[in-house]
Amino acid sequence: MEVMVGAQRAKKKFTEMLIEDGIVTSSQLEKAKQTQFESGAKLVDVLEQLGYVSKETIAQYISDHYEIPKMKLSLDLIDPQVVKMVSPDMARNYRVIPIMIVANILTVAMADPLDLVAIDTLKIASGRSIEPVLCTEEEILEAIDYFFGKREKAIQVQEQWRDSGIEYVGSEGEKRDAQEADIEEAPIVRLLNIVLSQAVEEGASDIHIEPDEDAGRVRYRVDGVLHEANVLPRHVIGPLVSRIKVLSSLDISERRIPQDGRFFVRYQQRNLDLRVATLPTIYGESCVIRLLDQSKSAVHLDNLGLTEDQRRPILRALGRTTGLVLVTGPTGSGKTTTLCAMLNYVNSFERKIITLEDPVEYRIKLVNQVSINPVAGLTYAAGLRSILRNDPDIVLVGEIRDRESAMIAVQASLTGHLLLSTLHTTGTAETLMRLLDLGIEPFYAREVVELIVAQRLVRLLCDNCKKAYEPAAEVKPLLGNVDGGVSLHRAVGCTECRKTGYRGRIAVYEILPMTDGVRRILKPETTAPEVREQGRKEGMRTFWEAAVEKVLRGQTSLEEILKYIPNSLPAEAEPVRT
Repeated sequence: MEVMVGAQRAKKKFTEMLIEDGIVTSSQLEKAKQTQFESGAKLVDVLEQLGYVSKETIAQYISDHYEIPKMKLSLDLIDPQVVKMVSPDMARNYRVIPIMIVANILTVAMADPLDLVAIDTLKIASGRSIEPVLCTEEEILEAIDYFFGKREKAIQVQEQWRDSGIEYVGSEGEKRDAQEADIEEAPIVRLLNIVLSQAVEEGASDIHIEPDEDAGRVRYRVDGVLHEANVLPRHVIGPLVSRIKVLSSLDISERRIPQDGRFFVRYQQRNLDLRVATLPTIYGESCVIRLLDQSKSAVHLDNLGLTEDQRRPILRALGRTTGLVLVTGPTGSGKTTTLCAMLNYVNSFERKIITLEDPVEYRIKLVNQVSINPVAGLTYAAGLRSILRNDPDIVLVGEIRDRESAMIAVQASLTGHLLLSTLHTTGTAETLMRLLDLGIEPFYAREVVELIVAQRLVRLLCDNCKKAYEPAAEVKPLLGNVDGGVSLHRAVGCTECRKTGYRGRIAVYEILPMTDGVRRILKPETTAPEVREQGRKEGMRTFWEAAVEKVLRGQTSLEEILKYIPNSLPAEAEPVRT
């Protein structure tokens, strides 16, 4: 009797809150209650039928105000063994379905998480504490039919749950220890398998697992943009991160300091190298997993979206036997992919190629790849000194980080080696300024630098839904000297691009060959704008000019390049609405 009174009090408070927060008016609520009394339907259904408020709005309101996680229910997330803890009648009567058990807490999907009677009944039936998550009634009923329908359906789900397609392998591709394969199929193990497989299917580059005050979130970075994949109960995040740390050979008892690790999986004949980074936050450990697909090491210059006039200086520089080729840009701009394509172009039995990377991201046949190990004393500077004693023809240094590694790279270029490397700078001209800041004399910079490739990544418009339009007159100056009418394209959004309007990414390049004119003006007092202006006089296209070309071709949108290439805007132009 006390439980019923508590439930009624919770319901009354909820309806009062709906009025106070302006979700519905008092007259609308009275009308809905009258209709509910006559029809016997649920109040939420009546409010939607009368057109006062949608179920989605009510659900989001409950999630926000009662701190109940709201998630999209997937059959893959439900443990078939846990489902058996409730009877079919109980599940259908209360519109609930158990999902998983972690630390003696039963997570249950509920259409009405404010139903205290249902929660108490589940607690008595299962003998465990109940953690409700909010799902739609349609999703729950579908799951109930799936698990409590014909027997063969339940068996089919269990088989699907048991084999998510993720296979854990060692560093050389061999299967992990047999004991690992025999680990009890705990919900957290299966949950991680699903998170990984979904991330690969969506083409994610990173997985973010983050604890929050009242929930946990799993987000995927796809095409450079984060989007929420699922909301999980907060108590699940800790065990999930611990499982990842076990696979990465990290210390699961240490939660106060950041840790880095890696593990390997095979999914649908694709070998994936997963880089793990944990970080202690005020709500617990967060974890980021970077997915590196080893099959992408076969990338070639032809696949980078280079125009013919951009390819020529790159091939000319790669055809030399000495000199320094630099690829620059911020983190995540595709520098490693470009370097990998360059190595594939010069790779042959006649050349000795050695790389020094932190870490080795893609494996390339015939190439001697060395991974940095600062703990053991193998730094970029120390490794580069050793590499030069191993008779290389071509050397790749993952990054020039300091004066010491910069000086050794210059000396290697001067002594008959072609050296490829990266710098974190904003453009080609700024790269030369950065070398001078690192203590490289202008004379040496003029002698060794052969080519600088700066790059950014922008998203490609979805071919299935992009829409052509004629830009406003005030926008046309941003496009340069275009004759007559011009047609641009904007993002729309469809099911194929997850409603984003974009699908995939392409690089925008600014390429500066070290011509005699650029070498002549390079002095200690030279500025980046002076170098860029000289480069433009000799045919270099700036970031903005190269990006506009892709906009005019319909590959990307003006909004996209305004977002990702802000530093290349013409000085006289200001961002405008299109």
